[in-house]
Amino acid sequence: MVFSGTDFAKSIIEQGSNFLVYGDPDIDGMIAAYLVCAYLRKRGITFNYYINSNRKHGFTLPLDKVRGKTIIAVDFSMSEKELEDVVNIGANIVLIDHHHIDSTQLVIKDNGKNRGIIINNQYTFEDKAYRFLSGAGVVYYVLGYMEPTMFSEDNKALVGISLLSDIREIENDIAQDFLKTTYVANTPMINRLIAITKPEYSFSFGAVKMDRQFIDYTFSPRFNAMFRANKGYEAFEYMLGKPLERKFVEECRDFQNTMVQYILDNLKGKEYSALICKYIEHKNMSDVILETDSNPMFHDAELSNFIGLVASRIKGKKSSIVYIKNGDDIERGSFRGSGDHDYLHLFRDLGGLANGHRNAFGFHCMISATFDEFNDILYGISLYNDNSNRIVEASNLSTIVNTTNIDLATLNIFRRSSNQIFVKYIGSKDNCIATERGKLIEWRIDGVLVKSFDADLKPWKDFILPYKDKGYTVFYLKKDIN
Repeated sequence: MVFSGTDFAKSIIEQGSNFLVYGDPDIDGMIAAYLVCAYLRKRGITFNYYINSNRKHGFTLPLDKVRGKTIIAVDFSMSEKELEDVVNIGANIVLIDHHHIDSTQLVIKDNGKNRGIIINNQYTFEDKAYRFLSGAGVVYYVLGYMEPTMFSEDNKALVGISLLSDIREIENDIAQDFLKTTYVANTPMINRLIAITKPEYSFSFGAVKMDRQFIDYTFSPRFNAMFRANKGYEAFEYMLGKPLERKFVEECRDFQNTMVQYILDNLKGKEYSALICKYIEHKNMSDVILETDSNPMFHDAELSNFIGLVASRIKGKKSSIVYIKNGDDIERGSFRGSGDHDYLHLFRDLGGLANGHRNAFGFHCMISATFDEFNDILYGISLYNDNSNRIVEASNLSTIVNTTNIDLATLNIFRRSSNQIFVKYIGSKDNCIATERGKLIEWRIDGVLVKSFDADLKPWKDFILPYKDKGYTVFYLKKDIN
């Protein structure tokens, strides 16, 4: 895959000097920036690097500080005007991104002395099959075109991590190719990342794999905690080869959990003088307002660093909004949608200023409509949820095992639960035999073992989830797919 503008970007880099790698403060941004650093090292090019503090996204450096530099920025959005300002101040810039972009034409700026370009897989003219890519994924293809040795198993596995840590769902065969590489990889970098994030005492059997469960519940909480505690440089420098103590990583994770629990306790009715919470329960959305005064709890990291995580924690089957107020103005907010809808454009259409993904984004401005009106629209959307594309019918369950056209079990280990694929059994009840083993019910369906922890579940009226566990395909009987 060659993205539009890659040759132009290559010429900027080849003719550039005084390099600055500028990454976004999250896992995807960290991996994307690491790939840029790895590329520059291969070329023997020296560089500096910069990451925003307080989980702020976008280009925040004063323009007079970047004059004379060649900037390779990754995994955040810039407007055409912002790019032009950087070029006109006397800097070159290559921005490689994967967030929504409004321009329908390739954004290039050239004033005769300095140049800039935005490469983005979300342009309407780019191949739709590659819209799923993380920021690191776009960087992987752009730099691989410039230097083919960047197409290594190690780097490909890292892209898989960025896909799993990203909010987007993984849909197509190209994505699965990345994820399978990540899952089986035994590369130096993958082992290095597992070593620093895997708990010292683990009760799992077999080797830890980079699957959805490990990413969501072990890897991401630890690396993201470092960014939320403003320790992003320590995390990034570990990627670059510097040492990092496990104790430090766990302390950041514990600090994050303390902060989030502090906020959640307020939402449950506890009151602290430093934090004012207003919790509004709508029929399809939770609306949380946070205000804070000076308190030692917030010295190491701003309260706003944690609002996205709080929004995710309270979401459940509803959408959620959490925002920081400064007087009557919204200082910073975060939205998490309950489905895979384009909430971002809906929010923007109502007058909101927001950046991010279609169902998870940050915002800095109250929408022109009230939250009640926004919630009514969300409720209307929720009535039209269609899960039919997540159900595969099978009259003989043995045909699903080792199926050649699509490996559902492997697919499900990389999907979030809201997007996993289930089997609806439409075969004969006579081919379903149950055996009780304590609380576990073992079904033999067409000779295939299906596990159930609920005696009321029946194969002919409920759903079967294929899953990969420690390399083996297993099947679980489930009540529903939500």
